[in-house]
Amino acid sequence: MAIKQMINAFNLTPGTVVRSERHVLLELANLADGNKGDSENTLYYGIDTLAAITGYAPDTVSRAINSLVEKGLIVRQRRFNTSNFYTVCVPKTKREKIIKKKKITRANF
Repeated sequence: MAIKQMINAFNLTPGTVVRSERHVLLELANLADGNKGDSENTLYYGIDTLAAITGYAPDTVSRAINSLVEKGLIVRQRRFNTSNFYTVCVPKTKREKIIKKKKITRANF
């Protein structure tokens, strides 16, 4: 399921997110594979860990996450004295819906 969320994040309409937001979103989608969370779209890494993974400063990661929450691309559940719980919920793009509808294969590209 993480790969589907990553594909949806890659196919977001240009201008929907800035570079740091896209990078953080892609990393969240990549990490949301059920290894550190309750389901396939959830995870609970801390800001410092996400900063180390993305290479951005913790403040940049925090701003990106706040922006992604405002845009509805992730859901954040605050937890007391621990890391937050994130759910990646990137919607399918029009491009992916068209490809599924027409059943386009790699050979058709």
